[in-house]
Amino acid sequence: MYLNPFGCLINRHQPRRESVHWNGFHYVSHCKDCGKPILRKPKGGWRLSKSSTTNSIWGTPDQIEEND
Repeated sequence: MYLNPFGCLINRHQPRRESVHWNGFHYVSHCKDCGKPILRKPKGGWRLSKSSTTNSIWGTPDQIEEND
């Protein structure tokens, strides 16, 4: 963990590829660098899930944090 913390600081996370799955709304995983729950944006890119405070990745479509 914490291999590339700079990407995480600017909300550019990388998923743990072996744990990516579809939750009915988004592809979800945990960041391979910081371990936080992340969601895949509709046009690509992984962002921190707003539900990360509860450590749950079973979110709804509006639970992507935008820091673009």
